[in-house]
Amino acid sequence: MSRQRKLKHEAERYDAVKEFSVADPKAMKGRWGEMFPGKDLYLEMGCGRGQFLAKQALRHPENAYIGTECRLSVALRAMELIRAGGNDEVHRNLLPGERREDFEARVPAKEPLSNATVIAELIGDPRDYFADGELSGVYANFSDPWPKSRHEKRRMTSKSYLEAYRAITRPGGFLEIKTDNDDLFRFTLEMINELHEGFETRRTDTVRMPGEPAEEGAADGRSYVIEELSYDLHRSNYAAKDVTTQYEEKFMAKGVPIKYVRVRF
Repeated sequence: MSRQRKLKHEAERYDAVKEFSVADPKAMKGRWGEMFPGKDLYLEMGCGRGQFLAKQALRHPENAYIGTECRLSVALRAMELIRAGGNDEVHRNLLPGERREDFEARVPAKEPLSNATVIAELIGDPRDYFADGELSGVYANFSDPWPKSRHEKRRMTSKSYLEAYRAITRPGGFLEIKTDNDDLFRFTLEMINELHEGFETRRTDTVRMPGEPAEEGAADGRSYVIEELSYDLHRSNYAAKDVTTQYEEKFMAKGVPIKYVRVRF
């Protein structure tokens, strides 16, 4: 992992937006509904600068979105985006000689997003932060592929992470994964296949028909059922292509196909 670059005036900028992060996220385990009463809860692992997180929060005010980001300088930008009500102008460059306070003064003001927050730390085991069945869904977008085999367990789609996502997600909840990396996608499908035997990997978009009974899986009746699968998301009809991340847009501009899978628990 590359060395984290410290932002200019990072401490001051953090103080200005720290209310949009969670100071003690482990203490919130089983209590996230108190922060977002009456809302379904969704987790984005590795939210980066918060583009996807903010877009989802704007599109679905009935839900709440919790993003995790271990790099403080990056998490800070996600927090600033939440404060700006999802207005991505806050991520544009300053004009030559312009002070940040002048820049913020000319950016159109919006109400902060009240249904999004950030956990600014590395999540080793999501079960340390969320109770069983506390979430309605999990997103893992463009996570670090950790290509060396000795780092396999660090991948956010390893078996241990997949099992954790299933544990903290309510029955009928989902996991969505996007990546540009062929090897990581292949690895991810292998892990899902091993956790739910009987899934046949196909190089086509695949959907379980509405009303079709879930395949037999774990003892509690829940399993890892592939609902949607695409090796080129933006040439499919799946709604997941409508909300993009910064990385996603960069890869799309280069013509790199986006791999995507949606798993129902």
